[in-house]
Order: sequence, then structure tokens, then C-alpha cells
Amino acid sequence: MEVREPSAKYLAQPAYKQTEVGVIPEDWDYVQLTSVAQLESGHTPSRRHPEYWDGNIPWVSLHDTDALDGREIHRTAQTVTSDGIKNSSARLLPKGTVVFSRTATVGKVTTLGREMATSQDFANYICGPRVFNHYLVYLFRWMAPEWKKLMAGSTHNSVYMPAFKALRVILPPRVEQQAIAEALSDADALIESLEQLLAKKRQIKQGAMQELLTGQKRLPGFAGEWEETTLGAIAERIIGGGTPSRKNPLYWNGRIPWMTVKDFANFSAFGTLEYITREGLESSASNLVPKSTLITSAVPFRTSSAGTCRA
Repeated sequence: MEVREPSAKYLAQPAYKQTEVGVIPEDWDYVQLTSVAQLESGHTPSRRHPEYWDGNIPWVSLHDTDALDGREIHRTAQTVTSDGIKNSSARLLPKGTVVFSRTATVGKVTTLGREMATSQDFANYICGPRVFNHYLVYLFRWMAPEWKKLMAGSTHNSVYMPAFKALRVILPPRVEQQAIAEALSDADALIESLEQLLAKKRQIKQGAMQELLTGQKRLPGFAGEWEETTLGAIAERIIGGGTPSRKNPLYWNGRIPWMTVKDFANFSAFGTLEYITREGLESSASNLVPKSTLITSAVPFRTSSAGTCRA
């Protein structure tokens, strides 16, 4: 039998290996995170000592939740003094430390843009030479389903420190970690620019609506005065809605679409979230309205009304 050398196509493919978390590239590792990064908890200096507060050391707390979505955090809502650090279990963490919100807003994570301390609501990782901090940030954000499994607590959700001490993660070579983080950062930048563009377009549309719907600006080919009238004068009828009794199962899960304010946020070409039966319709104040009826919410999240307009 003729023996052939492997083609370049197969030689170019990376090798993979089986691990307890699935198949990963041969040169990636599955490691305990504390073996490559130093885990630190935060702390809150005593509130009974005003001299511990309002210093020049930023102190990350749950008040800074919104700032944890970015690449780095540079300012905090509260600050502490060096005496506050010395007289508590809080520690001054170096720039680049990965800070993870483990209480209440579990899963919020970023890196420190300068030396800071944190409250006990955070698990903090000082990355060693094998870990690129921004890669770890994206990994933690991707692990959102895992954090939900680890959450516990009766007052508010928390992930306790033993879970972070035992945490194992997939770790590519550092240079690949940097490349992955850069690619994801570029994607974030694109999304942000698109969101800004969308917000600008919405503002333009809002301005156009203001001008066109008030007659400040007319479309080409239209002139003359507008007529002021009432909805009652131009609608065939204005009717309200109603809810069949929830206590009677015979009124529900029928074939008649039944719209509520929930459907305003979930418009679907396939129907409404709930359906009623003919019995439910006839036994309540609900009305069967024709196609093309204009429906509007009369009281937010409580009821709605409908008007059938003349063509």
C-alpha cells in the first residue's frame, strides 16, 4: 500500500485535546485561576471614623456598577484615606487588577485604571505573567451562565469567595489571549459606534416627526390649511378593552388573540402572547375589533383602548 504524506491542509490544522470541560486546542490549558493570578477580597473601612473617608484613594463599591461595563475604571463614587486602608482589611490594589462584582450586580467586571481599593462585594485578581487581564475580563463576562449557577444568598445574590478560590478557567497562551481581547474590544467599539449612530438617527426622526406632525414642515406637493378636529369625530367608534376572569379556565387558551401592553414590547406577526375563547370574550368587557384598528395604551401597563378609523 502506498503511504502518502499528510497534505498541507491537515498539517495547518491545530491539534486539539480532550479535557474535563471539553475539547480545547493542544496549546491551551485548563488551570486553577489562583495558580496564575493572586486572589484578593475587598473591605470597607469603619464608617464610624470620618478620617477614613473622602481621601485620595478611589474605593470601588456597588455605587460604581455602571462604570464596570467599560475597559477600565478610573473614578469611583467614594474615596478612602491611607488611614482607612491601614486600619481595615482593605488593600491597595495595583493598576490592571481585574475587579469582579460578586454581590447584587453579580458578573460586572472591569480592570483598574489606577491604584484603588474595593469593598468586600468584589473578588479581585492580580494577574501573573501567564494571564492577560483584559482577556480575563471578557472570559468572566462570557461566563454569565456559570455565575448564575454559583449564586446563593437570601437577602441578595452573591458568589462567595471559596468559589473564586476553586475556580478553574481555560487559558490560551498569553499572546493569543491578547489577540482575543483585542478582537473583542474592536467588536465592542463597533457596537458602541453603531449605538451612537442609532441614537443620532432616532433624534433626527424625532425632529422630523415634530415638524411633519405639527405642520411646521410640509412635504412637496401639499399645501393649504390643516383641519382641527377630535378623534371622536374621525373614528367610527372608540372602545375599551376587558379581561376575562382568570378564575375560569374555559375563558383562556382559545383562538381569539387578546392583546395587552406586554404585546407592545413583543410585536409578532404570529399573534399575541395570550388568547381567549369565545366564552371569555362574551363574558367580559373585552371587544373583538377589526383588522387595521388603531390600538393604544390608555394607562401604562394596566389597560388599553382601541379606535377604528375611517379610511
